[in-house]
Amino acid sequence: LGGAVLLVAQGRLCDGVRHSASRKSTEGKNVVMAALIETSSDRWTRMIRSTGVVGLVTFVALFAAIIALSIGEPPFTASPEEALAFYLNSTAGWVQAAMVVAVLAAIGWIWFVVGLCLLLGRAEGSPPWRSVVALVCGVLLAAMLLLNTSGDAAAFGAADLDLAVARYAFAVSSLGFANVWLALGGFAAFSGWVVLSTRVVGRWLGWWGIASGLGFVLVRFFWTSWFWFLPYAAFWIWMIIMCIQLVRKPLAVLKAADGRASPGGERP
Repeated sequence: LGGAVLLVAQGRLCDGVRHSASRKSTEGKNVVMAALIETSSDRWTRMIRSTGVVGLVTFVALFAAIIALSIGEPPFTASPEEALAFYLNSTAGWVQAAMVVAVLAAIGWIWFVVGLCLLLGRAEGSPPWRSVVALVCGVLLAAMLLLNTSGDAAAFGAADLDLAVARYAFAVSSLGFANVWLALGGFAAFSGWVVLSTRVVGRWLGWWGIASGLGFVLVRFFWTSWFWFLPYAAFWIWMIIMCIQLVRKPLAVLKAADGRASPGGERP
């Protein structure tokens, strides 16, 4: 009888040890999962803040280059003589350096657009089609800066240009700039649409983006007038405010993105 009692006691002790070990294992797994979740959140927070910082740096670099390249630039309807004179004045070394800065700004712009659209896609839910359209439209600005080199080539070889070639190069650059308004309009409008429906950075920024995007589309029909500057300025002010929001409140923006899936969308 004593041996039987001892065996039962030993069995219960073994069961208790196994349950304790199982409980500790489960608690350990929970701690590991919590650490993984926290790490993922940290990565998204860093991505959001870095996207805002890169956007602001890109804005400064891009507009420094644009201002340098626009000194003495004639209007879109420039005569051949005005176009040739502009390119002859663009052969200075600092102008060539500004062209390189503009190309570097294009790379920063791609970083900003990809980071912002990843955030918008997380907020939008599945399928994130509006965020993808915004991404493609936004990248077209970088494509224009990298590939539309007719003006750069004309400035580089200005000494050998005749009036007809100078006018043609200037027209190609001007029309390329006007056409990219539609890409910027699509980026602003679709990004604003996601922001408006998810409130990820505030509904007012969503309305602002949509308004500036539609403005770009309208002024493209009157591209030779100075009305294009209104949506152009509105777009870049909108971008600056978006970047400041991303830098100042990355965690709040991430929580808003996680808690505001668009109607009918599923979290990817």
